Amino acid sequence: MTTQTIETVEPTNVVRLNDRRPAMPADTSVGTIRLPDAPPVEQAPDADGRPSGWARTLEVGGRAWGHTTSAARLTALGVGTTVSRVWEYETAGEVTDQIRSLRAERRTADPERRRELDEEIVKLRERRHQVAYARHREHATLAGAGLGGAAVLALIVATVMVGLVVPAVSAGITGGAAYLAGRREQKRRDSTVQLGGAAGGDGSGGGPRRPQLPTGGDGGDGSDDERPASVDGVYTPAALGEGAPFPIARATTVDQAAECILRALLKESIPVGDVSEVERKPWGWQCIVRVTEGTPAAIIKATDNLETLFDTSHGSVRPQPMIKRRACAKLRIIESDPFASAPAPEYLAPKSISIRDRRRIGSSIDGEELLATLAGVMAEVIAASGGGKTGILQALAEITTACRDAITIDLDPAGDGLEDLGPAARLQGRTHEQIEHVLLWLLMLSKARARLRKTLGMGRKWLASPEHPSIVVFIDEYPKLSKLGKKLAWDLLLVGRKEAVPVVFASQGGTSVYLGENIAQMLAMKVVGPCKRVDTDAVFGTGAAAEGWLPHRLSPATDTDPRDAGHVYAQGVPGTADAPVEYKIHEHPRGQLARLAEERRDAGLLDPDADSLRAMAGVDLPDYVLPEYDAEGNEKKAAPVELLTWERLLRLCEADPPAAEVTPDTPPRAAVRDAIAAMEEQGVDRMRTERLVEVLAARAPEVYQGLTVEILRDLLKEGGGGVPVTLGPLDGLANPRGYKLAALRGAL
Repeated sequence: MTTQTIETVEPTNVVRLNDRRPAMPADTSVGTIRLPDAPPVEQAPDADGRPSGWARTLEVGGRAWGHTTSAARLTALGVGTTVSRVWEYETAGEVTDQIRSLRAERRTADPERRRELDEEIVKLRERRHQVAYARHREHATLAGAGLGGAAVLALIVATVMVGLVVPAVSAGITGGAAYLAGRREQKRRDSTVQLGGAAGGDGSGGGPRRPQLPTGGDGGDGSDDERPASVDGVYTPAALGEGAPFPIARATTVDQAAECILRALLKESIPVGDVSEVERKPWGWQCIVRVTEGTPAAIIKATDNLETLFDTSHGSVRPQPMIKRRACAKLRIIESDPFASAPAPEYLAPKSISIRDRRRIGSSIDGEELLATLAGVMAEVIAASGGGKTGILQALAEITTACRDAITIDLDPAGDGLEDLGPAARLQGRTHEQIEHVLLWLLMLSKARARLRKTLGMGRKWLASPEHPSIVVFIDEYPKLSKLGKKLAWDLLLVGRKEAVPVVFASQGGTSVYLGENIAQMLAMKVVGPCKRVDTDAVFGTGAAAEGWLPHRLSPATDTDPRDAGHVYAQGVPGTADAPVEYKIHEHPRGQLARLAEERRDAGLLDPDADSLRAMAGVDLPDYVLPEYDAEGNEKKAAPVELLTWERLLRLCEADPPAAEVTPDTPPRAAVRDAIAAMEEQGVDRMRTERLVEVLAARAPEVYQGLTVEILRDLLKEGGGGVPVTLGPLDGLANPRGYKLAALRGAL
């Protein structure tokens, strides 16, 4: 601007600078100088009033050079920014920033904190590799590489066929796009400097803001992305600009993740009030979402659509309603295995714990321990095929087999039960015959203990100890029990808890179609892995999914992919809040359970206490296991199952015999023993029932005075000797009935 005169205007202390442009109204804020009560001043004009020719040429040339260098600089900035953004995105640059931040913190940290930081850095390096690998395989990356290659090939072909016109036009278009991108980046940088953001960074707490790939935050008009402003870490929809949802993988800062989540929730018409406590986890993102009306069930209902908006895998969006904040839910977006850093199972030495002790069987998605005990607990495990059902049972049995005051029994009518851990169980049943006899024996023992505990001074429930151990029963594939087996198991579920005979049964489904009885909601402790929606409702109650119980969203394993096998939702675990939290049951390394089973078996397995066994003699059998007789007293239908002694039960199930005699002597057992002695004294291997009555009465008249065939038959049957059988030609008779020595010996 060339100044000619300075003339005084009203008021007298304001001076206006005049140039060659048309006169403008007086402005006291722009283009004027206020002087403190100064007199008018007059300035002589320049000699010519315009610059010389060489000066004007230099001025025009300088301006042209400035424009040229500015355009080149902005074009280079646009190319560099685009390449940098793509490179940072494809190589997981945001994770690299986290690693650098932890390294900086490590320099001034104490030794213990350094060890923690080293572990976090190792996890982040692994995550960086996973994220980069996943992004290399994204559809957008593959499509971009394919289109780029096709464009280069097309350009080469066009150059050969048409000439240099095509590459020149392409270069112009590419340069123009780079120039516009550079202008936009420069504008963003200038805006950041003006707002003081050059030192503050991206709003996430440190360092200059990393260039990002375009996201849904762009309104499409070339303006900068609008990130939601937070107040104390709380993000509200009101702070959002125009835009559409975008994949969560593009979010590299807390602000961007909050924007991504807010846009997706609003897209699904969820009445979101705010998003807070947004955190970057090694496995993905976590935040708290507050709704302004209704409940967080709206989030749960929209999980499938949210996964589409976030562009994540099935089951990756996992909302968890909060118990203490009814309007809030903890929202997790899973990008990798959240249990990758879960601790290994703890080692339990043989007979090192009590059945009442709580021990870790798994970890929650937040890293909290899942502690369990089966003292006084009836439990169920529900999981589809491939859901990790056997692993859950093994985790529970790994505790009971290490107890000094518990006996473990393993029943499975369709499989191998506890598998590698099976040898640590005192008894295993695999056939219907074995299982029915075991369940009847357990039912009679429970009823006997109900009458006995008052005599032993135990009070209202049986107190487990090494002398009076608890007996924990695991029943895998419960639906495949026989009809009689289910009836006996049902009765045992009703009476076993207070008598220290807890039952844990497992099934692939929780509905009455599987269980035959509506017992899924009756049991106190429920552990549910991958299953169907109807199973969730059957176990946790109708409407449980709206409260966050989502095992049906877990995926069972396949032959090549473990997926969510062993992931569970648990309710009724003693000492643990009934919250819809996802847990993972600890998986034992290959071969470890077999070594533990051998170690515990070698340490010695417990047998039932003599007090309980003695009391069983005074308990009546259920009507449905008794034989049926006609009007004349003849047996019309044999008993479907008989009550065996503990020794006979072990022999039936092919288990190791007890180290010493366990079953106390009773009149029926004494009768069997005396019948064996009578046959051995007579030197025969069989004897008619009538003849046996005569011999016993002669051997011990003080004991068998008044003995009849009917009484002897009942005594021998109750003692395990069975019923009379045909003996072949004997005592001048063609085929009389009686007892064989081998059968009586087997009873003992």
